[in-house]
Amino acid sequence: MVSIIGTGNVAHHLAKRLHQKGILIDQIYGRNPQITQDLAQIVGAKPLLKPSEWLRTTRVCIVAVSDLAIADLAATFAPFIAPETWVVHTSGTTPSTVFKPFFKNFGSLYPFQTFSLGRELDFEKIPIFVNANHVEGLIILKKIAHHMSSKVYELPDEKRVALHIAGVLANNFTNHLLQITQNVLAMEDLPFEIILPLLEETVAKVQHAPPHAMQTGPAKRGDFNTIRQHATYLKKLPVVQQAVYKTLTDSLLQEFKHVHSH
Repeated sequence: MVSIIGTGNVAHHLAKRLHQKGILIDQIYGRNPQITQDLAQIVGAKPLLKPSEWLRTTRVCIVAVSDLAIADLAATFAPFIAPETWVVHTSGTTPSTVFKPFFKNFGSLYPFQTFSLGRELDFEKIPIFVNANHVEGLIILKKIAHHMSSKVYELPDEKRVALHIAGVLANNFTNHLLQITQNVLAMEDLPFEIILPLLEETVAKVQHAPPHAMQTGPAKRGDFNTIRQHATYLKKLPVVQQAVYKTLTDSLLQEFKHVHSH
């Protein structure tokens, strides 16, 4: 039996996937009564609004909340969670040892994906990284993770941080670059969708060859005339967005060993 603390994007997706795969969800705790009730109803769990109502029969407790809330919630629930329960979080950066002052059995269960409400995901392709402070916990967490995905890996805290940084670079930063791209296109009344085939090809290429080998563009070629032309045009954008172009260009020039020309 699994319980979930949290009702955000990650909690929603994990609860629904576990339920879909036949894992019994005991209870779901959330601060918002309506959201908690709705999610609990979808997955056949008990909606929990007070920590004191915790069902001690649960085997694994998944804490799917923001990093800042993990320690506080651990302290709040510590008096109510049974000693044998495995308590794990879904964070990419918080060490699992955040639970050490509160619980005997602890670890992490980190699905490496971006989650948004209303978007269905192919969980079979999502890598899930687990770790625990005892071998028994690893066995339990791997079993749960394998119900959700075919890609399950053991990963200690210190390596999970690197993975999270990679996720921020590849997902969050790429998404922000696409926002800046949309800003540039909008200045000339060009639709955003014209960039999508190029974006699809960029992602497709790095599935078959390293990013360094697939790099193209003026900075890779050392085409300083084009770079200066771009910089002049980009003065229409906020300074901080101009700086994004300059910083990435400088990084590429260094990567491909071109001498700066001003």
